Amino acid sequence: MPGNSTPDYYWVLQVNSMAEKEVIDAAYRGLAKKYHPDRYKGSDGNERMREINLAYEVLGDQDKRLAYDVRRSQQSTAQKDTSSRPEYQGGQAKQETANTHKQSAYTQGTTSQETEQRPQQKASAGNRSADSQTGDYSHRKSPRPESPREQKYSSYSEPSTYTGRRTRDINWFAVFFIGISIVLSVWGGWIVFHLPSHGPGWLPNQLSSTSYAGTYYVYHYDQVDQVSNLRVTFTSAKQNGNGRFDISGNFTIQPPLEGSGPFYGTLTNQNIQLKVNGKNGVSITWVGSLDNRDDSISGTYTARDGETGGWNVSPV
Repeated sequence: MPGNSTPDYYWVLQVNSMAEKEVIDAAYRGLAKKYHPDRYKGSDGNERMREINLAYEVLGDQDKRLAYDVRRSQQSTAQKDTSSRPEYQGGQAKQETANTHKQSAYTQGTTSQETEQRPQQKASAGNRSADSQTGDYSHRKSPRPESPREQKYSSYSEPSTYTGRRTRDINWFAVFFIGISIVLSVWGGWIVFHLPSHGPGWLPNQLSSTSYAGTYYVYHYDQVDQVSNLRVTFTSAKQNGNGRFDISGNFTIQPPLEGSGPFYGTLTNQNIQLKVNGKNGVSITWVGSLDNRDDSISGTYTARDGETGGWNVSPV
């Protein structure tokens, strides 16, 4: 179990956090039977049974489960806030120290430059004073003569701003083209905004993903006998009118039950029915319904040899 202050009871029972009461009951019965001291010989059997019983005691009661979900949500939010706080104290102090050194060096350099320039400024001032007394300015440099390009632009004058009675004709074609472009942009944006936001174009709106994963379990004398991981992948869907789709894909069931192969079936509104081939070519019918709250699919199955069970998957 993950090392959190609030135990993850959904992880213990191997169910989704949005699982129905029936699914939680079935998962508990399956795990309790698997880790029963008469069947499970591992050294951690007692600890596992204690965790399973404690998880079911909370999730099996509606009021306790509601209070647990609130604590679990608050803890997840607090962990996200704590992990997202950056530490700037050390870096800020270092930056301020570096800026102080730079400012000190700049001040020292400026002071030395001013010290070097002062004798030159005094000499220049003395020369200007001597020139004004003698009236001799011949030793000074004459200004640089202007180039032909500079002479051309120095004599350039601004054009007249007179407009007279001339009026500008309105290009009505440009106005019409801009208006049509705005209308088409708004219309296209509305269409994109109202299109389904999940899945490829061929996927029905009821399905939010091409891949679903969850649990698959078998009933034995009205009790869950075995629980396995199930993965369902939809590969094609064709609308057949009246909101009905013909769908197909592949499934994989991991041990202990173990199985894989193609399936085909129909999807009508929120109801789904699939046909698969089980062991020894036995045909199995899966029947389920879609939950709009979390887009999960849950239901039961029946085989021709009398075997029954259930399945519950969510989009991945």
